[in-house]
Amino acid sequence: MIVPFLFCSTGDISFALWLFYKYMDFALKNDYPVIANIDYFKNPSYYEAQNEQCFQNVIDGYNSNYGFLKPTDDMMKKLKKFPFTDAEYKQIMNVYPSLEIGCKKLLIEKNEKFEKIIIDKIESIEKQYGKIDAIITWTWFKSLENVCKKKKIKLLQLELTTFRPAIYQTMLGYFQFYDKYDSLKMDKDYLSFMNEVGNLKFFNRKELLALFLDKNQLRFLNHLNDSPKYELGISIGMLDYSETAKCHIDENKLLKQINQMVPLEKISLRMHPNRVRDKEKFGKYAIDKSNNALEWILKNKRIVSAGSNIAFETMLLGRTSYVMGDNYPYRWGGVTSLEQIEDKICEISYLNYIIFAYYAPYDLMFDKDYIEWRMTNPTLQEIYEYNQQYLLKNFHLDKNIFNISPKNRLVEIISKSKNISIEEANEILKNEPSLLEENEKLKASLQGIQSEYAKVINSKSWKVTKPLRWVTNHLGKNKLKKD
Repeated sequence: MIVPFLFCSTGDISFALWLFYKYMDFALKNDYPVIANIDYFKNPSYYEAQNEQCFQNVIDGYNSNYGFLKPTDDMMKKLKKFPFTDAEYKQIMNVYPSLEIGCKKLLIEKNEKFEKIIIDKIESIEKQYGKIDAIITWTWFKSLENVCKKKKIKLLQLELTTFRPAIYQTMLGYFQFYDKYDSLKMDKDYLSFMNEVGNLKFFNRKELLALFLDKNQLRFLNHLNDSPKYELGISIGMLDYSETAKCHIDENKLLKQINQMVPLEKISLRMHPNRVRDKEKFGKYAIDKSNNALEWILKNKRIVSAGSNIAFETMLLGRTSYVMGDNYPYRWGGVTSLEQIEDKICEISYLNYIIFAYYAPYDLMFDKDYIEWRMTNPTLQEIYEYNQQYLLKNFHLDKNIFNISPKNRLVEIISKSKNISIEEANEILKNEPSLLEENEKLKASLQGIQSEYAKVINSKSWKVTKPLRWVTNHLGKNKLKKD
């Protein structure tokens, strides 16, 4: 039995309501119970009647984007519910001097009351329905980890990555039986993978982008070598409690250090949508207004990311990625200190490893058979091969793609994965002028016209002929009136 677990330490369930409904969908399909805050178990009609934005988001696209049916009261009635009551929530959180401190400490430290309540839920489930084999969670709590070890239950962390709808054709997610913020374990696994890589196949950078980018974003394939406009881009992530507590990111200290390194005019900054409220804090920087992160990354020579998946996207696009935070993922593929002023292009093997072995296809993240297979501890090489073949099949490709010459392989990938003709694929790959070059040409042209105009109106002949122009204009106006 695989049990979804969702504990909202802030008490505000709105942010993860869509996730709860995804958990409910998974649980109902497999006849599993769910452990979550009591407010999640309110009938969906309650939130709909209250006109809650979090519920509106669900029915406006989250359900189709993230693969679950619109929730109904009948579904909720059928669900096996094991709630954290309001009284239990208070028992867990009231041991801390403030909610913020509690939310952070609960992630990294043991909380005896939390552990006892979790154990009670687990024992109640097992008494009614049998042994729990695994618990899936979006957030890795230290107390949950301790309980799972005591009970010999596997703990699986799932979460979204940068591969999401609109920009990417196929979603990928974190899928690991250890904390996402355990970068040492992540690096150790990669080294182990490379020591026994065998005959596994790697795609190059352009091929990976061609596989996963949405058709409307393929134009960026022609701009990977564009000259950057800025020396350094700063990606300001959502910076939630996990990142501040587990990665020890001090945003103010980071910005101060950057300001001492790079002139202000050579810095651009992009904020997570949830950080718009902090706009004034970053007002002195060139705030990016690009349509998407890909466009912005390519404007910069290097990217500094603090608590943002842009760290990996930067590596994928071939730019230097500064990965800040002690335990943040992807440190192997980037630069981890601002004192290292260097260009580091991430190795192709690492990009492939992350995509095909560290991540998992989103639709497999909630697949009972896939989870059970992963619980048998397959090798990293087996995981890589399985995920790669699964994704290739979804893209209407197979392993024979590697038998095609590199020159023709990229076109074949675009044609098959985007369901277009070879001619259309070739058209997409025609060399286009750099986005920056085009912009600079237009600016130069405008400046040239403005310069010529200034020369003319300031010239002696223009000033001398002013009376003549006035007479000509005056006569022309009178003629029009008579006509």
